[in-house]
Amino acid sequence: MICFFSCNDPTSLVSNGDVALPFLGKTVYSVSKKETKMDTLHQKIPFHTLTDQNGQIFRSNILDGQVYMAHFFFTTCPSVCPKTQPLLQKIATHFQATPNFKIIAYSIDPQYDTPERLKLFATKNGFDNPNHVFLTGNKDTIYQLANEHYNTTTFKGVGKKDIAHTGALILIDNEKRIRGMYNGMDEHEYNRCVTDITHLLTKL
Repeated sequence: MICFFSCNDPTSLVSNGDVALPFLGKTVYSVSKKETKMDTLHQKIPFHTLTDQNGQIFRSNILDGQVYMAHFFFTTCPSVCPKTQPLLQKIATHFQATPNFKIIAYSIDPQYDTPERLKLFATKNGFDNPNHVFLTGNKDTIYQLANEHYNTTTFKGVGKKDIAHTGALILIDNEKRIRGMYNGMDEHEYNRCVTDITHLLTKL
């Protein structure tokens, strides 16, 4: 079997009327010597274990068969994170009665962001819906997820709170594949987010 890799395949689209969602991330094309058929294997978010805002162990297989939106943040962020909150709040409110949709927030300052601090942050900022999960845990695990699997950029700078990251919101389908990325700091992304999430939910 011969395998070929591609970062983003713009032809890998699923169309549903006016909705066309790409498969983002690394794509593997495998060709068997016995067959001429080419199989396309899209990048998937791997299994991982962290701790949620209630101090409970979070195993990512709880998301199997569900649609979710992931983002990376930290509770003391002075710039990017506060600008993503309005859009996240609108999305969370819209889908608050949808059990098969989650918002998963990974802390990129896990040493400071204990479960207690995450829970306080969630309550203070109106993110106490049970479908909104805040995670902390092993720093290497979180940074590897961000940089290698969710295709966003996160790294620690020289200052104590100097953590570089984007405000990207990453849409994941029921098979753990990346299907959309949105500017979390732009509230105009709301309609696109709702449309794309709804499209994936209809496929469950």
